[in-house]
Amino acid sequence: MSTAEDTHLESIISKWDELDINKRSDSESDEEPPKQVPFNEEEVTVLETYLEQWDSGLIQERNVIWKDATREARLKAPKMDKNLFRS
Repeated sequence: MSTAEDTHLESIISKWDELDINKRSDSESDEEPPKQVPFNEEEVTVLETYLEQWDSGLIQERNVIWKDATREARLKAPKMDKNLFRS
């Protein structure tokens, strides 16, 4: 991938990370966060398709868009490695 594509993918990923409704509060930040495998290209493609809907959607619709996007992206995600659960 080119640098422009990498930058574009990073901006999409960071935008979805900012929207994460399950982020912990500061009081829970003492614990080490779980390790996350980077998004693969299929997951990024799915999230990109929902990004336009998210930007143009009403606030009331965003919860549905969020659920649809994450549900579809999870289907494209690789299965979790058992060793990551233990670390």
